[in-house]
Amino acid sequence: MNKRCNARYDSIRCVRMSAEWRFIDGYCVAHYSQKMRGIPFRHPRAKKRFYVKPVQCEATFDDGSRCSRMSDAHKFRRGMCPAHDLQKKSGKPLRPISRVHKNGDRCEAILVHGTRCPRIYPEYKFTEGMCGTHRRQHLAGQPLTEVRSKRTSEELAHIKKTGLSFCRSCEEELSVSEFQVSDRGTPALDCKDCKAAKHVERMYGLPRESFAALLALQGGGCAICGAVEAGYGRRWHIDHDHDCCPGERSCGQCVRGILCLTCNARGLPWYEGLPEYMKTIGSINEYVKNPPGTKLR
Repeated sequence: MNKRCNARYDSIRCVRMSAEWRFIDGYCVAHYSQKMRGIPFRHPRAKKRFYVKPVQCEATFDDGSRCSRMSDAHKFRRGMCPAHDLQKKSGKPLRPISRVHKNGDRCEAILVHGTRCPRIYPEYKFTEGMCGTHRRQHLAGQPLTEVRSKRTSEELAHIKKTGLSFCRSCEEELSVSEFQVSDRGTPALDCKDCKAAKHVERMYGLPRESFAALLALQGGGCAICGAVEAGYGRRWHIDHDHDCCPGERSCGQCVRGILCLTCNARGLPWYEGLPEYMKTIGSINEYVKNPPGTKLR
């Protein structure tokens, strides 16, 4: 049975336990020696502890939390890891120790659209598991947003030589024409398709896989007129129920379908504004009553 030392000094009781220290007659060896010599009990000045099994650092902070360091990973002094033992010895208040990061550690920030920050240590300086940008956003109480990365000089030289650029989202090397290019001739980090997919997911809560499944459910075309192209060289439009989400963004649960430019910008808004007795187009009525988006939920 694990027992605690019976010695008391300075109105406190010795914290040594029989599972960690050698006991004699209910006392740890240090206090038993003091007792046999007839001197008052005092805090044992042991230079080193021999632990039977790994124990946790005894340092406790103001918020009630405790240091997570263990004796098998750190050389303990007086029941504490070296850093907290030094803080206590110097009279400073005990505070958590900054995390030590290893090569290859990834930033732990989860961004607003659900993905994780791609930054890697030591390419970027980390603090408590996060890169500097997301750490500042976290401390300021701001939403963690995507950081605009830059292409390296080696990447720019490769692009200029081959005319190919690497997309960080789909991880494919594509022609520069598949990217939006800045005034300086530098292609964006994401290709046009990936950038559009991120926009759809951010605005309408519709991931790329769900978008493809919904478009296939509609037969590969507009949910109302059946057109196989969005029209005017544009991309497909996402229609959602404005009674649920009045603005441009959608919660993701009220997406009704994928439409072409004409149906989304002209036909459907005009038709929904008509009096009920004038709404006689069967395809639109069927779409509004049973939108294909509900079949994916």
